[in-house]
Amino acid sequence: MRKFSFLIALSLAAGLFLAGCGEKPAESFVSSESSPESSEDGGGQGSSDMSLSDEESSEEIPPVTESLPQVDDLEPAEGTYVYDNADVLSSEDFSACNDYASHLYKNYLINAAVLTAKSLGGKSVYDYAADAYDTLYEGRGSGLLLVINEDSGSDYLFRSGSCAVFVDDDTVNSAFFWATKDIVSGDYRSAVLRLMQLGELCPELVFDNGGLLTAEEVAELESELESCGGDVAVLATSNGTGTPNEDIARSYLERRFGEGNGTMIMLDAQSKSTAVVSGGELPSELDKAKTEADKSASAGKYAEAAKKLIEALK
Repeated sequence: MRKFSFLIALSLAAGLFLAGCGEKPAESFVSSESSPESSEDGGGQGSSDMSLSDEESSEEIPPVTESLPQVDDLEPAEGTYVYDNADVLSSEDFSACNDYASHLYKNYLINAAVLTAKSLGGKSVYDYAADAYDTLYEGRGSGLLLVINEDSGSDYLFRSGSCAVFVDDDTVNSAFFWATKDIVSGDYRSAVLRLMQLGELCPELVFDNGGLLTAEEVAELESELESCGGDVAVLATSNGTGTPNEDIARSYLERRFGEGNGTMIMLDAQSKSTAVVSGGELPSELDKAKTEADKSASAGKYAEAAKKLIEALK
């Protein structure tokens, strides 16, 4: 009997986002963010006959540790987003899934990964997924990590940051229902793509990795940014690293638009300030707008701060 489980990643206070730690009361997990990947910053339970179970997790909150958990058979590699340790994907299927996860990573700034496992090493599928996300992304950012578990048949979709906000439980449950059918029939490629495509429910220009904005504010900012021609984006985070905001913003800028292109606005809850970096020349009016935006950010009005900067960039 094949089971699948779901994981709801919730946004908490800035301190939790900085620490990279989380909790799982009932079926939830908190992941954190502060800078991009190298320099930076689920579904329900079911069976092969597609019936859904009412089982719910009651695990206690995992302890906070200073060292990152590790998944023994997981070795992060640049440009690799699929780790087929169970050897269930053909070379063509692997490439298709890896290319799609790369698309999410670059265009939606989602820390994407897919793991297939022959064994979880005695861990629960939840702990395995959470540890894998810590190993790959240091627990930071908005992420979507799928574990296909050939050991016990209990699969898991890990969501953090904006993926937990914009990929709701009902949608995940529905996708897992059909993905389980795919897996049972041996079509792992379709199962992976079906579940990872949920990442496209997340915004394309507003990346709220710190939980600083409401869903309504994100939608409004997305609309404002579209009027800028689609080459301006907003990163909302809480920078607890020693890396300057401008460097973090530029890392995201190059990841999203490529080197020498676009403009990235950063809202930082840690310093309650803003930063703007661009692949081109910034307008002279931006200096005044940034002064006003920083005043709004210092008062915790991050959407207002972003709007002031967007207006100056139009």
